[in-house]
Parts: sequence; C-alpha cells; structure tokens
Amino acid sequence: MNFLTQSLTFLLGIASFASTTNAQCSTTDQIFQVELKTDNYPDQTSWEVVDITDPGVPVLSRTPGYYTGTNTYGHYDCLNRSNCYQFTIYDSVGDGICCVGGIGKYTVFYDNGIIAEGGEFASFETSIPFGDGCPTPAPAVPPTPSPTPAGGGGDPHFKTFTGVYFSFHGHCDLVLMHSKIMFESESAGLAVHVRTTRVNSPRGVSYSYISGAAVQIGDRVIEVSDDGVLFIDGQHTAFENDEETTSFAGYTLKRSIKGTKGHIVVFDLDLLDGKAIEIRSNTKTRMVFVDIEGHFAGSEGLLGAPMGEDNTGLLSRDGSFDMTGNWNTFGEEWQVLDTEPMLFRERRAPQHPAGCVYESSGKPKNVRRRLVDDAATEVTLAIATEACTKAVGNMKDFCVEDVMATGDLELAEDPFYN
Repeated sequence: MNFLTQSLTFLLGIASFASTTNAQCSTTDQIFQVELKTDNYPDQTSWEVVDITDPGVPVLSRTPGYYTGTNTYGHYDCLNRSNCYQFTIYDSVGDGICCVGGIGKYTVFYDNGIIAEGGEFASFETSIPFGDGCPTPAPAVPPTPSPTPAGGGGDPHFKTFTGVYFSFHGHCDLVLMHSKIMFESESAGLAVHVRTTRVNSPRGVSYSYISGAAVQIGDRVIEVSDDGVLFIDGQHTAFENDEETTSFAGYTLKRSIKGTKGHIVVFDLDLLDGKAIEIRSNTKTRMVFVDIEGHFAGSEGLLGAPMGEDNTGLLSRDGSFDMTGNWNTFGEEWQVLDTEPMLFRERRAPQHPAGCVYESSGKPKNVRRRLVDDAATEVTLAIATEACTKAVGNMKDFCVEDVMATGDLELAEDPFYN
C-alpha cells in the first residue's frame, strides 16, 4: 500500500498511518477506519485488528503509550477483503475510555458501515467479525416466544423482546416501544417513552439512569417520576393507601409498595390478554424501571420487534438496517422525534432535532438520589456480587454494576435484575 500525506482533518503526529480513501485501495482491498477520542489518560488506550483466519501477529495495532494527548484521532488503512478480521480496543487500567477519566469514545468503520462503537467498557471490547472471509452464519432457528418481559432500568440497561441485552448512556427522551396496531382501533395505539438523565457526582463519577417513564394509549397519558409520583393526563394522582387501584384508558392501574424497606413504588397497568406494563420507581436511588410483558403486534423501538415476527432484529426507524451491536447509534435512532407526541409534562433539553448528549452539566438536583454522592458510602465488588446472588448472566453483571454505582444493596431486590 502506498502511504500518502496525512490529511488535515486528522492530528499531526500520526503520519505513520496512511490516510486513504476507497479510491486509493486496490480492488482486492476494502477501506478500514478508526475514529478515536481519547479520555484524560490516553496512554492507557490501545487497539488491534487480527485476522481470525490466520491468528498471530495483529495486522494493525496501536500499543499503550502511542496516544499522548486528549484529542480525536483518525486512522485509515486498506485491508484484504477476502480475510476475516476482528477489532479489539483495550484499556490497561480496566475502566474503559468513558466516563470515569473523561469522555472518550470510538467508532470503527469497514466498507462504509459501522462495525463497533462505544467507550464504556472494562479492560477490553471486541467487534463483530468482518470481511468476506468470515464464515456464513447458520440459518436461524425459528424463534419461540420469550417467557420473560422486556424492559429497561438501572444505569440504564435494556433487554429486548428477543433476548438481546445492551446499555445506552445518552441523555435524552427515548421511544422504548410503540405499537399502532396493538388495539382494534389504530387510533388507540400504544407508546412507551423513557427519559434518561446523565449526571456527575461530587466524587467525579459519571453515570446515567432512567428518571421518568410515560405511557400513552390513544390520547390518554400516564407519567411516573423518579420519586414515585403518578400523573394522569398531566394531573397529580394521590393515593391514600400503599395498595390502591384506579382506572386508566379503560384498564386497571394498581399501585403497590415493594422492597425490604418499602422504597419501590410499583404501578401495574393490566392491558388484558397477557399484556401488561409495570413501572417501578426506587425512591431511594431515584431509578425508574419499566417491564413490558406480552406480545405487542407491530411494535418497534429500543425493545425491537416481538418474538415470532418477520423483522426481529433491532432495526432503524425505516426498517432498512439491523443496528444490533451499534448501541450508541441505535439509541440515538430511537430518540423521540419533534414530530412525535411529547408525553412528559415538562420539556427538557435536549429535544429533537438536537441529539442525545453524553455529558452532564453537574450533579443531580436530588443530591440524596444516589448514595455514591456520599463519600462515606463504599460498596466493594464482593459485597455487590453477594447482593446480586439471585441475578444470572447479563442481568447479574448489570446488577453488580448498578449496586456499586449507587452504593445501595437494596437495589438488587428490583425484579428487573431477577
């Protein structure tokens, strides 16, 4: 490959890596690109590309200490399209490149498509295999309905109707799910929106959480805030007892209190025929959780399509791209648009067309919301793991992360993790 003059759009000092375009790659090659914004400790970051059909020495790499400044770097090269590759990014300390020591992120492109992106990981993160030489996946086994609900919660994490787990840490309003054909009348469709909030604690830890959830049926809307307060059509609805039932859009809405110390306020909306939406607000951590159970025909959004439907991937809004694995892009794709109803009572920036943001202007308004803001509170990995003994698999990882972030052992009691 011919090495060319470094493009002005990339930092000086990385001229040892060629700046190329598709036109400058041979017919047997394909363009490969890495865009990397380092955090405050760039010398801890490295990455490599390996040919998994001929493992051994990486075909491309940047070793620890290569990056010396907090900047955005661009790398281009040409890879033989007939091979099969995998990209891995490393952090030598084990806290990723976002968001403990600054706001770093990375995006990897191959053949003009995104194959990996992110910033929040531990010691390393690996892309999906890419290249024409990768094995063809075996035909998918026809899916069977999932017995567990989909939903979102924690810091914040999501589980889809098809059993995919992911996290998205942007600060914006998101379409968790909507279904125009859930009911007999299309005018009485269903929409579920969540509001995510990103904050910085006084101890320098950045985190995010779901701070509110809203459900629309036809022209009726309920909203649950992070302090467990219910609003129906914008009006505060008070309850005299811990367990009480009311009506919403012709369906039963029940309020109850759960948790060892009664910190979980639960709202169950029974939509009949095995369909239900449960919204829980932890009044101690101020985290909101949403579980959606049942088959909602034609649904789309962050939770994807239901099991058993033709389009079961995590699709873009126009249905043309499966965005599985590209979690930041997927989350941003399902930001509530300015052409969609505003379900929350209060308008909060950013709102479309302004995009989701990944930084915060300060600590949360409710300083007591998270115990991590109390310097006296510390939860070790061992203690968090013990608290999350009922959780398994991905949900156990999510549980441990969230308990350590909040310093709240009771958080592990939430059904989302179990």
